Amino acid sequence: MRPLKGNSNTDGRTFMLELLVPPDSDARAAEKALDILHDCVMWVYIFTGPEQFDEDKLPARQMLWDLVRRREKLKIEAKPEPGQDEELGKIREKLAGLVKTITPGYKYTGTVYREIGMQNSDFGGMENVGNTTITTNRIMPFPQITDPAFEYMIRVKVHEYYHNQNGSEVTGRSPFEIWLNEAVTVHVEEQYHAFLFGEDYQRLGRVLELLAPASGTFALDSGAASMPIIPDGFNDPNDLITAVTYVKSPEYVRMVESLIGKETFARGLDRYFKKFSHSNASTRDLIEAMEEESRVPLKEMSETWLKQTRFLLSKSQQNTTNLPGNLLSSSNSTSLLAESPGNSRSGQPCGRERERPCRGAGKDKRRKRRDCN
Repeated sequence: MRPLKGNSNTDGRTFMLELLVPPDSDARAAEKALDILHDCVMWVYIFTGPEQFDEDKLPARQMLWDLVRRREKLKIEAKPEPGQDEELGKIREKLAGLVKTITPGYKYTGTVYREIGMQNSDFGGMENVGNTTITTNRIMPFPQITDPAFEYMIRVKVHEYYHNQNGSEVTGRSPFEIWLNEAVTVHVEEQYHAFLFGEDYQRLGRVLELLAPASGTFALDSGAASMPIIPDGFNDPNDLITAVTYVKSPEYVRMVESLIGKETFARGLDRYFKKFSHSNASTRDLIEAMEEESRVPLKEMSETWLKQTRFLLSKSQQNTTNLPGNLLSSSNSTSLLAESPGNSRSGQPCGRERERPCRGAGKDKRRKRRDCN
C-alpha cells in the first residue's frame, strides 16, 4: 500500500486527503482519484448548508467553485509560468473574502481523510471516521472503466465523505434506523450527481432503477421478502442493505423536501445536524426538526411511509363536459392507498391512506395548460 497525499482548503484551514491503493497502481489514476475526491469535498462545503438555495448567493458560490478549481490547477502544474505565484496569492485573497459572504455546508474537522482500497467487500464503500473503505475497482479510474462505473465512483466518493456529517457526527439511535444515515446521504449524493451531469439525466436514471422489472425497487418492495424502511426486526445486517434503504427511503426524503420546500428542508436539516451534533438521533428527531422549521405536520404521513411495505396505487377519475365548441376536462382528487401483502395478487388495494406531493396537468381543446397540486 502507498499513501498519495493532497490537501483541501478554502478559508485557510487545511486537512490531508490520502489514498491507499495497491503498490503497482497507476500514479496518474491515483492522482485523478484524489482530484475527484477533492471536488467532492469542495462541493459539499460550497453548495450544501442551510442557505444552499439562496439565489442571491448562488453567483458567489459559483465563483468560489471556479476559483478553487483554478487554484488547484496552478498548484499541480509542474512548471508554473512567470506570474502564477502572484495569481495564486490573488486567488487565495478572493477566496478568503468570498467565503465570508455565504453560509457554507459541512467542513471536515479532522486532520486526515483517507480512502482505502479494499476489494474483498460486499459494499461499494463503508464509512469510518477518517478511514473510508471503497472497493478497489471503484476507488480509481482506469482506461477500461465504463461510463456507469465512472459515475458510480464519483457517487460513492461523495456519499462516503458526506457520511462524516450524516452517519458519524450525527447517527441513528438504533440499527433499525439505518435509513437516517443513508436516506439524506443518498439525497445529497444525487444533488452532486445532478450538479455534474444534469438534473434530468440524474432523475431519469433513478426512475429507471425504480421501475426495472424483477430487479427494480418497486419489484423488490412487492416481493415476499419486502421490509419497510423501518423494520420491526431482521435476521442479518445485510437485510437492511437493500434498495428499500438506498432508494425508497431517499424518495421519502425527496417527498418531504417537496412538501415543505427546498429552502425550508435545507434549514430543517441544518437544525437537525446542529441539535444532534456528536450524538444519536431518532426518526422522530428528524421529523420534528422538519416540522419545527416548516410548521407542516409530517408525523402521520411519515408513519405510513416508513412503517409500511410496498408502494402506493394512484387512482384518478376524469370527467368530460361537452360545451358548445369546446371539450373541457377536469380531474378529481386521487385516492392513494398502500397495497396490502395479503391482497397484492388479487389486485384489491387496501391499507392506510398515504399522502404524497402531486402535480397534474390537463389541457382543453384550445391547448390551455392547467396545473393543479
